[in-house]
Amino acid sequence: MKIQDIENHKQLSDHELNRDLRNLINGQAFAGNPFLYHFQLKNLMKAKREGGNTLYEIYDDKTAWAKLLSDTSKRGRMGPSAASNVFECHRINHGSIVMFKAQTAINYIPECDTEENLVQQLGQNSKKKGADKIYVWKV
Repeated sequence: MKIQDIENHKQLSDHELNRDLRNLINGQAFAGNPFLYHFQLKNLMKAKREGGNTLYEIYDDKTAWAKLLSDTSKRGRMGPSAASNVFECHRINHGSIVMFKAQTAINYIPECDTEENLVQQLGQNSKKKGADKIYVWKV
């Protein structure tokens, strides 16, 4: 197996991309993941948990790559492809990196219906060190 197999295992056809995008627009809760993976998988493969290794770093280390393939085989996962099984085994062994998903975020973002409310919300958080927050202007 080559790293390119893993890079390409989440690629979608135009039809599949459009279907997932339509589902996302229609507010389906689990829509959007295939769309994100299609465009962001290579970036996700470059991400790592603190003290961990990226999938590319593991691939470049022959011993680590052989161990990942062995671990994948031992897990006996029956995903849609061997590349998918290796990717998921890496996520299980090294901790998954979760992508920001706009559909989920809407549940956590407060709406501000007046400028005064927005200023008040921003003012409350300005005193907290490192308190980054997103606000949505309600129209």
